[in-house]
Amino acid sequence: MSLILAKNISEFKNFSHTDSKLIIYERRAPEGSANFFKKLIKIDFSVNAEISKFDTKNNIKSALSDVFSFDIKSSIFYEIWINDITHVCEIFCDIQNTSSISMWIGSKRGCKRFHIDNVPQRLLVTYSGKGTEWLPDAAADKSAYLNGEPNEKILKFPQKKQFVNEWDIAIFKGGSQGLLHRTPDSALKKNSILLRLDHADYWKNIYNNIS
Repeated sequence: MSLILAKNISEFKNFSHTDSKLIIYERRAPEGSANFFKKLIKIDFSVNAEISKFDTKNNIKSALSDVFSFDIKSSIFYEIWINDITHVCEIFCDIQNTSSISMWIGSKRGCKRFHIDNVPQRLLVTYSGKGTEWLPDAAADKSAYLNGEPNEKILKFPQKKQFVNEWDIAIFKGGSQGLLHRTPDSALKKNSILLRLDHADYWKNIYNNIS
């Protein structure tokens, strides 16, 4: 089974012990979000930061402090949004059993080809725009993916492809048995707002390899 639809957040903690590749907790966008993100989505930004479980909100605010104008930050919904990011980060810290995590948040996405991330688990929340496109096992040709074939070869049954909805919290597995997914076409062509969380070692390993 590719997908678990969680009835509550606590189900995330057992996800690593299941055979499923993706777990989603469905949420509705709060009132007032549409007008706020209509402004935010016009801004090109990309932020990487390490977030501590013990100072989560301050870390997030600090990481975003120079990104947005006073007009954006003075919006009532800005604080609601920061509180939600804080909540999601704290959840992921608990799931990963770690005191810090790596956060990326931005408006530009560029993963055109179906791929599997080289991470144990990754959390995504699309706050505005089309959510991540993913393939159930029955819809994907894994051999075509491993052989470097294009999306048209990897996607066996186009009618079976799925998308994560706005505001839903999604966690998927990476590695050899991970989830095939990509940035949807609409999010490749125009801005969207995506939050991505990884274990703290993720960005540290990238920076070390670059160095």
